[in-house]
Amino acid sequence: RVVASSRVPISRSTLCVGTDDGGRSQRQQRQQQRQVPPPPLLSALQHAAATLNLEPHAYGDGTSPLVPFGADVEAHVGTDGRYYIVDTARVLPAEATAVVDAYV
Repeated sequence: RVVASSRVPISRSTLCVGTDDGGRSQRQQRQQQRQVPPPPLLSALQHAAATLNLEPHAYGDGTSPLVPFGADVEAHVGTDGRYYIVDTARVLPAEATAVVDAYV
């Protein structure tokens, strides 16, 4: 198996939706400019979640903003103006780590 990834122009300051600190805080606004995430980005997140039959939900103590995915999924507006969705590993079921003879 080969896993490859690219370097994307994102940082903590480009985070619009999600958490980059293990769920201790959730960002629904861009810290630097105090804007809500761009409507096309929110629309894309909501469409993808609906396609996967995921309902918006609060996380943690229930007082957080509603999120369409797990709180650890991050949505960024990169420094190049493009939208990036990262940390999506928990969106789909985990892969098997070993092949069991009984299933081969």
